[in-house]
Amino acid sequence: MSTNVEAIKLRFSGGVHIGRGSEELDKTATTYSSDALKSALFAVGLPYYPEWAQKPERFFEGFRISSAFPWSGEEYFLPRPGAMRFDFGSADDLTQAKQAKKLSYVSAEIFRTWTLKPGKVMVRDKQVGDGAFLFAGNGKKFLHVAVQQRVQVPAVGEGDTRPYYFERLLFEEGSGLYFLISFQEEHLRPQVFHALQLLGDLGIGTDRTVGNGQFEVADVSTFVMPEGSSDLKMALGLYLPTQVELAQIELERSFWNLVKRGGYMAASERGEYRSLRKNNIYFFGEGSTFKTMQTLAGRFVDLQPAWDTPGMHPVWRCGRPIFLNL
Repeated sequence: MSTNVEAIKLRFSGGVHIGRGSEELDKTATTYSSDALKSALFAVGLPYYPEWAQKPERFFEGFRISSAFPWSGEEYFLPRPGAMRFDFGSADDLTQAKQAKKLSYVSAEIFRTWTLKPGKVMVRDKQVGDGAFLFAGNGKKFLHVAVQQRVQVPAVGEGDTRPYYFERLLFEEGSGLYFLISFQEEHLRPQVFHALQLLGDLGIGTDRTVGNGQFEVADVSTFVMPEGSSDLKMALGLYLPTQVELAQIELERSFWNLVKRGGYMAASERGEYRSLRKNNIYFFGEGSTFKTMQTLAGRFVDLQPAWDTPGMHPVWRCGRPIFLNL
């Protein structure tokens, strides 16, 4: 079984909108979560590999992925961990706190140095993108948010038209999103890459029918994981622990956030389940860091609603991301 980690760069042909939940339908996120990506790969590949449905554990436990994070040139960005501290030079404490608050992503190269020698990360004019990205080398703004105004047209007799706003991510040349992948079952590799090619033609995110979210694989390369020696383990995707794992984590000494996942079922071939809501569930979010001496794996679940209808299908969500040791 292979445990090598590879980075898959995605290059987008246009904009992409990544939903941030029901409270912010108009806003776009900059990370495409691992559970959505793995479910999308499963859905587009299923017609070609029906054995995935017969034994879904072989698919969901056969390889791990991270969420899709931004990349620019040779810089791969990882979510900032709560345990990482920064030094902005001569700035006063309040200014340092404000600058640190802006940081969402840190270069993987900085991660590698920090895990070998934990301490404050020195910041020397490397914050880019309104302070959200910390480059290891010389950085430049590579990601833009474009806002479109649209009009919602109601059915006849149901009120007036209503304008609303819609954000899209646009990437400069030589940038996009990437995710990490590690195969435990090598026979899945050609199948998963085939599904990824199909997914690129269909697109990810929302508003795909007007050309958003389409991508191509720009590069696949070996990724050198940052490896520390502490007992902190950081999730690079959405994590759903087993009861045994949860009992072995010192949550009061960990850094974590919760992400609610749910929403409507994807339309079937005939569209009869489009209005049904999946069961809701909470995952630990990307960048959550757990204090534990145990190996963390996670689990996958079926969010199929309790609806006794012929033809109802499972709704799989995977909480088995890639972890790194800090």
